Amino acid sequence: MKSSLSHIATDILHFILPRRCIVCGRRLAEGERHLCINCLGSLPRTRFHLSSPNIMEQMFWGRINIQRATALFYYQGEETRTVLHNLKYYDNPDVSRHLGMVMAEEAIESDFFNYIDAIVPVPLHSRKERKRGYNQCKYLAEGLSEVTGIKVIDHEVVRTVNTKTQTHLNKDERWENVQDIFTVNRRSKVIPACRHILIIDDVVTTGSTLISLAKAIEAVNPDVRFSVLSLAFASEYRYAKENDSDSSISS
Repeated sequence: MKSSLSHIATDILHFILPRRCIVCGRRLAEGERHLCINCLGSLPRTRFHLSSPNIMEQMFWGRINIQRATALFYYQGEETRTVLHNLKYYDNPDVSRHLGMVMAEEAIESDFFNYIDAIVPVPLHSRKERKRGYNQCKYLAEGLSEVTGIKVIDHEVVRTVNTKTQTHLNKDERWENVQDIFTVNRRSKVIPACRHILIIDDVVTTGSTLISLAKAIEAVNPDVRFSVLSLAFASEYRYAKENDSDSSISS
């Protein structure tokens, strides 16, 4: 009885305040969450989980013990910017959780999640998390965990330095900005025992933040392997590789 009343109340609420797609604003149909099926389907997929090695994995070669790396979509176009802004700035962590589930459902068709012991979302500094109200990467990880069953470790690694935003920094400045900004809690029990950790981020550009995080983990667990999963891939490395490829074809 209570369940039926709750369902009726939800239907009334959605009739009065219809749910809208965060990208196009169209009213969502039954079964759609946050994005309509057209906008979700139009996001430019990388499909890196179906190809290893790939250019995202190459960013980490020689820097950390990387196993696999993939992102759901390329960070290009107004639609992808709108999705990422909703993730961070519109006080709706459920968008992050839902997109974490979408990432998992698409990557789970491959062997990407095999032998992963734990998921570690990139931590926010406590000051920035209080200001925003939540860590979007944590909610991405929770959505991922809901689909895969892999546990999330979100309290054993801490961001000790409140860095300035990376948005307007060049590659060298990005690397310098994130050096030694993470530390593993001295009482950590899970991370030192993990053999394979999946790091979750919202956008990967140079990979500098992820490498800094991985280095902090390696300091307490030198033999650990890493995989990386992000919502978007906006790497300068990608464009450099494509330009090199174009030049070689034209020559």
